[in-house]
Amino acid sequence: MKSAEICLRSVVEKWFAAAPVRVTRFKWSGVCHSRSVRVEARSSSRALSIFFFKHEDGAWRVFPPDGRRPAMRFYMNSELPKS
Repeated sequence: MKSAEICLRSVVEKWFAAAPVRVTRFKWSGVCHSRSVRVEARSSSRALSIFFFKHEDGAWRVFPPDGRRPAMRFYMNSELPKS
């Protein structure tokens, strides 16, 4: 299975097995186009929360994606983008 085909439900089931879970936080940043979700499972003695982050390839992972870094581009005169 390609990583881009992994949905949030599959990742949550992998980390929490059969425990009942709920989403306790959903964050979407329009500026940097990032999404994160906090999922929590509770038992009588404790609570376990894990953050999941959506990556550019569409996969949800437990580590945040790399930030976009500034980049310089070089164009030949004939390759200049048309506006």
